[in-house]
Amino acid sequence: MAAHTIGKRIYNNFLANVAGQGINVVQQILMIPLFTSIWGVQIYGEWMVISTVPNYLGMCDFGLGRAAATKLALLAGANNRQEANEIYNTTVAGMVAFCGLIALLALPFCAFAPLSAWFNLTQITPREIQITMVLLVWSVVVQLAFYGVLAIFCWDGLQAFGSMLGTAQRGCEAAACVAMLLWRQPPWVLALTIVVVRLLSLIVVVVCIRIKLPWVKAGWSLIKWRNLKGLVSASVGNMLFPFAMSINLQGMIVVVNIMFGPASVVVFTTTRVITRALLQWSETIKRAVRAEISMAYGNGNLPLAASLYKKSCRLGFWSLLAWSAVLCLSAPTLFRILVRGKVEHKPVFDEALFYSLLAVVMFNSFWLLGALVLEATNRVIEFSLAYLVVSAFSVVLSYVLMRNFGFKAAAYGSLIGDAIMIYIALNKSMRMLGEGSSAFLRFVFLPWGARLPSSAA
Repeated sequence: MAAHTIGKRIYNNFLANVAGQGINVVQQILMIPLFTSIWGVQIYGEWMVISTVPNYLGMCDFGLGRAAATKLALLAGANNRQEANEIYNTTVAGMVAFCGLIALLALPFCAFAPLSAWFNLTQITPREIQITMVLLVWSVVVQLAFYGVLAIFCWDGLQAFGSMLGTAQRGCEAAACVAMLLWRQPPWVLALTIVVVRLLSLIVVVVCIRIKLPWVKAGWSLIKWRNLKGLVSASVGNMLFPFAMSINLQGMIVVVNIMFGPASVVVFTTTRVITRALLQWSETIKRAVRAEISMAYGNGNLPLAASLYKKSCRLGFWSLLAWSAVLCLSAPTLFRILVRGKVEHKPVFDEALFYSLLAVVMFNSFWLLGALVLEATNRVIEFSLAYLVVSAFSVVLSYVLMRNFGFKAAAYGSLIGDAIMIYIALNKSMRMLGEGSSAFLRFVFLPWGARLPSSAA
């Protein structure tokens, strides 16, 4: 495993993930004005309401896809193709069975449920609502299958290729949606377009697997349901993590609203949106290197895993520090643009709140990168439970602090909670890698310059 090969794979995977994030940003900037200008605000609003339920189904693989992808990367490090085939086939079979059940249940549910009354929809006809809902559910089902199949590309240095397939799918989907909008098609046609694009993307991925990874086989004999038992713990951890994050994010909105009212909620959430843009960068770094850490750990090469981990944390810290400086200069302007017209009185940029939320994001990014080893080895259940408890504690603490110190203390509870998570993440990771915390911190806070290890043990 030569250093230049590892570095090239990480670099390619990083570029692929940056391209994916770029498409997400372009979609967020362009799609909303396009939707509202062609459909109008009312129909677009109802489209968003209809798509909410199917989008929640996208989280209902119970963390299995993520756990399976990590397990496959660990097996790639050990070059265990037989078990990888079994894990892959079993996971795909499990997800297909689950997705098929959801797709079948969607038909009677949407046919008989009074969706227009439940969601107070008046611009789209009840019949169109039913068809659109069914198609959007099916689109989520196909997307779950797509990413389940895509997980095998952690093998043979194809992580970047797999990431680019995912990016290409999102790009094609966005382009097709734009074409349908410009053609002024109704919501159900747009939903059908999404299903078709995702089905074609799934077929393309299957063909690419046959070409790029000919050793991957499909068959009933390779489905070993016992293999799913080993993924249960990681699956639960992967499922708990976004739930804990939602407690933190949504809980703070509730607390701010109780204490200071809706206008303060707008100021708080807008400022937080600006600062949390930095998390996209740390997430890109994580995705670029996570599979490499998994493979090194699966191969028993702890020095290489530790080196990749430490350098990822160091890159993340210093690059986020640089991006933070840029954000400090642009935040007041961004705030005025985003909050314009959303509050009755002239919006005021709260510098104290901004800097405290920026510190929260820096702490948050550091422990998310610090937990990279835990994610890369499927050791996430205890960490996710800890995050769940700390998130609830942070919300309660923020309430207490705001009662005593006012709105300026809105971020202090989260800051303390993230400091706790830094300690937990680093403590667990250092023990797994056999490294010392003080040496790790010295390494991270020194300017980078060391090269990757030249070989694996």
